[in-house]
Amino acid sequence: TAAQAEREQRLIKRLRELGFDVFSPRESSNITGSFADPAVQKEINDNYIILITETSESPELTSQLNIYGTPTTVVLDEDGNELGRIEGYETPEEYLAHLKEISGN
Repeated sequence: TAAQAEREQRLIKRLRELGFDVFSPRESSNITGSFADPAVQKEINDNYIILITETSESPELTSQLNIYGTPTTVVLDEDGNELGRIEGYETPEEYLAHLKEISGN
């Protein structure tokens, strides 16, 4: 939705102001793997704000979120509390199931 896209852009701007190198999947045409799956994209667009960072470009963020391997998806609430995480490569079906499990959908 437009409101979600606006919140996403505010969050990206704030994190970039803090020195973190993050981007939204909407900003890139190079999204692959589970993120490229239409069902995963719909779930994300309907319920989440997804930001992606390269661990080598944002070591402080990686450290703060306790990310030790890639890929890692960390799901946070609006206050920045961790709700869950997905570590490692998963099929789109597995990834979607984990997202729904974390969010309670």
